[in-house]
Amino acid sequence: MLDWKKENVRRLEQEELRGNAEEARQMRKEEEQRQYKELLLKISADQEEHRRIAEERRQRAKERPRLEGVIAQLRQQNAEQRQLLVGLLDENCNTASIKATKFSRQQIQPKVGVQLYDSRKRILSQQKAENQVHNIVRSPGTRVESVTRNQESQVFGS
Repeated sequence: MLDWKKENVRRLEQEELRGNAEEARQMRKEEEQRQYKELLLKISADQEEHRRIAEERRQRAKERPRLEGVIAQLRQQNAEQRQLLVGLLDENCNTASIKATKFSRQQIQPKVGVQLYDSRKRILSQQKAENQVHNIVRSPGTRVESVTRNQESQVFGS
């Protein structure tokens, strides 16, 4: 009987060891399951955060002007500025040409006036000299050749 009691004690000890091992294994499994649940919750929270961030980006992208719109707006501004510059250039050219015309008139008119005066004076003196020569030539009894030479030297100062 002693063997039987020893056998029972041994079986009880083995069962207790198995129970403890089973309990330890069960605790490990529960811990692993808890860790897996935490990991899944973290992954789920991260995914939700990424979805929220993506939705915010989409909303901001909708609010921002599209690239095509920005390009069109820049082209319109470019055309307006070009038109303004052309207008200013035309105005500046017109102003410059008006100023140049006034300046040239101011510079040329006195010169032209002096030149016209000098030309008229020369023409009048030539006409006067020719008239004198003709008057001498027409007077009776004078020789044309001798008078003309003498008179020419007197009139023209040669």
